[in-house]
Amino acid sequence: MVMLQRQLNRMDYSSGGVSRIDIPREHWHKEFLLKFVGQCDSGSSVARSNYNPFEIVSRIELVANGSQTIKSLSGKMLYLNNIMEHGSVPDRTQTPSSTSQTNQAFGGALSLYLDKNKDYIESLLPSHVLTSLSLVITWGTATDIDTGTSFNIDHLYCYPLLTEEQNVGQPSEGIGILKEIEYTKTLSASGWVELELPLGNVYNSLSLLARDNSAPSNTIIDEFEIVMDGIEVVRKVRFDQSRAEDLKEYSLEVANQPTGFTIVDFDKGGSAPINTKGRSSMKVRFHVSTTPTSVADVIVVAEELVLPR
Repeated sequence: MVMLQRQLNRMDYSSGGVSRIDIPREHWHKEFLLKFVGQCDSGSSVARSNYNPFEIVSRIELVANGSQTIKSLSGKMLYLNNIMEHGSVPDRTQTPSSTSQTNQAFGGALSLYLDKNKDYIESLLPSHVLTSLSLVITWGTATDIDTGTSFNIDHLYCYPLLTEEQNVGQPSEGIGILKEIEYTKTLSASGWVELELPLGNVYNSLSLLARDNSAPSNTIIDEFEIVMDGIEVVRKVRFDQSRAEDLKEYSLEVANQPTGFTIVDFDKGGSAPINTKGRSSMKVRFHVSTTPTSVADVIVVAEELVLPR
């Protein structure tokens, strides 16, 4: 096979707006590298967000055939997943940490993968069989990354770089399509809450971000479990145990480990992911350790594999 790369059309920021570009449909798609380049001014106070500047990206979507969503996740969750996937913090230049700075550069790069070299089955997107394919960015506003007085974004551009494969030989087991969909569950009281996930596909992993009073928290959830068909417990683990395992599995330095974040990876070390075809339910249950101080939630990014028929 031959690896190809091409620069796609620039996507321009507009406060609270939406940018959409059509993606070429000639080969098998492997990855989008989204490079963000911006300029801003800090005001008389600075209050940067937790994942500055990537929270300016409210939603990234990859939509096929007009309505089939392959990717739908926020900039912050893609950034957190990239830390685990790369074993280090991605390219990132934050907005200024001091006041009264003008014409300051900010930005970074996020990798949106269609093939993560998992053990179970190869996943590439066969764009040549689609009728349409669009990359869509829903932008946030300046206050999503800095709520300080008079913070301003002068401009922000996204330069997508598409990596493709040509002349892909069809393996005997076929090639699956990798989906990533983001869900949010509100945490309003102590005790157990559950999130029910769609059935029919194969789950490679679940990424979890727990937040209390809108800030990432290692303690608001003290344990969680994944239950199939109402009775079969696939995972039951303390939240801090899962985070300890992340350090080992993803070769992370402690300083790079995001607060309140962990990944449940079903496709590690030769283990097969979870096939939900024919199942009656798949639920993630979270034990909330204490009554939240304010708005609390857990964000879940489900990485699914759509198998060939």
